[in-house]
Amino acid sequence: MLHGTPTVKEAVAYRAILDLFSQASGMEINFSKSTIFFFNTHPAVQTHLSQLLGFRIGSLPSKYLGAPLTLKPWQKIHWEKVLANMKKKCSHWTNRALILAGRLILTKAVLQAIMKYLLSLLPAPKGILQQMRNIQRSFLWSGNGDKKKWALLAWNKLCQPKSMGGLNLVDPWVVNRTYGDKLWWKWIKNPTLPWARHWKEKYTPDCDTQDLIRVQEILEGSSIWNHAKNNRNLVQEHSFWEIRNGRLAMFWEDAWQQFPKLDTPQLSTIKQTSQN
Repeated sequence: MLHGTPTVKEAVAYRAILDLFSQASGMEINFSKSTIFFFNTHPAVQTHLSQLLGFRIGSLPSKYLGAPLTLKPWQKIHWEKVLANMKKKCSHWTNRALILAGRLILTKAVLQAIMKYLLSLLPAPKGILQQMRNIQRSFLWSGNGDKKKWALLAWNKLCQPKSMGGLNLVDPWVVNRTYGDKLWWKWIKNPTLPWARHWKEKYTPDCDTQDLIRVQEILEGSSIWNHAKNNRNLVQEHSFWEIRNGRLAMFWEDAWQQFPKLDTPQLSTIKQTSQN
C-alpha cells in the first residue's frame, strides 16, 4: 500500500520505483489486482494519473489483505461474504454420505477456519456471530447448513473439551474476543515493532512502555485498535507482576505473585490503614 499526493510528478516517480523493483526482483506488476484511490481530487486528474500508473480507479469501501477498509466494520454487509462461503461449503457436502465424525472434522477444519481470519481483525455484530453458530450447528447435526434438525447437545456443551463431554468446537464469540486479547498482548509484549510503535505514538504518547498494561482511559481509533482495546480485560485481569527489585510493580495497585488485585473490603481497609 503506497500513499502519495495526486500529482503527475509523484505518479511518475512511483511508476519508476515499481519498474525498478520489477527489474531487480524479476516479478511483474499485476495491473488487474492493482487499484488507485483518490480523495478530494478532480475527475480529470484522476483519469490522467490512472493512465500514467496503469491502475484502475477504485472506490470505498474496498478490501486490503482480505479486510474491509471501512469505518463501520460492524455493518452486516462486510460479513456477508464470510457467511456465503460457509453456506457454499455446506451445500457442496450435502451430496456426501457423511457420518457425525466426518461432519465434525469438516466443521473444525473448514467452517471454523473460514470465519477466523476476519474475526481476528474486526469486531463482529451479535447477529453475525449467531448466524455463524447456526450454520455450524445445522451442518453438524443435519449435514446441511440451511436445514434445521433437532440438536442432541447444546452448542455450549459442544464447545467444551472432550474430557468434559464436549467436542472441542470453538464458539465464534470466543474466537472474536480472544483474537482481540491476543492483539493487545502482542502490542504490550513487542512495543518495538513498527505497528506497535505507531499505536504507542498515536494512542498513548504520554504513557511509558512498562505502564501499557495499566492503561485504563484510552482514545477511540481505528477498527482494529478498538477491537484490541475493547477486549483487553482478559489480558489485564490475568496478568501479574514479578516483584524483583520492586521498582516497577505497584504494591497496592498491581496484581503480583499471581494474587488478584487488592480490591476486597478487608484488603482495602488494610491499605488505607497502612497509608495513614
